[in-house]
Amino acid sequence: MRFIFITPLILLLILNYAIAAKPCGTTMNSFNGIEAKSNGIYQGEGGACDDDAPYVYGNLYQCVEYVRRYYGEELGLNTDSDAWRGDARFYWAEASNRGLESYNNNGGFAPQVEDIIVFDGGRWGHVGIITDVEGDEVTIIEQNWDPRGEFKLDLTISSNGQYFVGNRSRRYSTIGWLRKPGNEYDTRSLRGDWDVKIYYDGRLTFTPVWEIDRDGTYEECEDGFACASGEWFQLGSQVYFTIPGLADFHGLVSTKDEDRMEGTLFNSFFGEGTWEARR
Repeated sequence: MRFIFITPLILLLILNYAIAAKPCGTTMNSFNGIEAKSNGIYQGEGGACDDDAPYVYGNLYQCVEYVRRYYGEELGLNTDSDAWRGDARFYWAEASNRGLESYNNNGGFAPQVEDIIVFDGGRWGHVGIITDVEGDEVTIIEQNWDPRGEFKLDLTISSNGQYFVGNRSRRYSTIGWLRKPGNEYDTRSLRGDWDVKIYYDGRLTFTPVWEIDRDGTYEECEDGFACASGEWFQLGSQVYFTIPGLADFHGLVSTKDEDRMEGTLFNSFFGEGTWEARR
């Protein structure tokens, strides 16, 4: 007879998931009308709580089933095809086969809302959908892990503009995020006139006015300072501004006040600084 030894910590984790998990198929959370559902007694495991029900996007209710269902029903991709079959651990390596762009964690491209975030770990890996990027946090919706269907990850932006999203757990590391080409989940238009304050070493240094048009270009003007043309673009709540030869800005649009932006900037002469803008 073989015995399997389970440590008290592992037993406690299993019991916590079993107690907290909602009945099979119960809605845990929702994003853009696409519901993340509980995997019942198999929550956090490799089983499917409803093997008898017909399914289109995978085993009910594994993590990949939600990702396939969201990208199929909300973004219109053919996710019920053979190309989208397989465990979460294959998503990163097979991104191009699914028609997706891939962005490495700790790279120069920010995660954005509706990206698929991919984790390496365990036997099957894990995936979720990013629902919010704000400040130092990335929020995801997921199936078959947290009984709330939601989890928050730390976000760190380095001084040279690299984005690092923290790991899902000690055993599940964040590889990166996948995106439907051309999918820009803009939270709002930035068009209009913005009064800007730029700080270096905590001191107010410049007070330009940004005039942003609909084509993604803007002019930066202030008294006694020549106007400089540049470009801007927005990915989710992340915003980027570039004045060629003058400064690179990146930061966030506030989700609480659509007339406010703030962030960091880098200038080869002044170094690092901060900025805030209101309209």
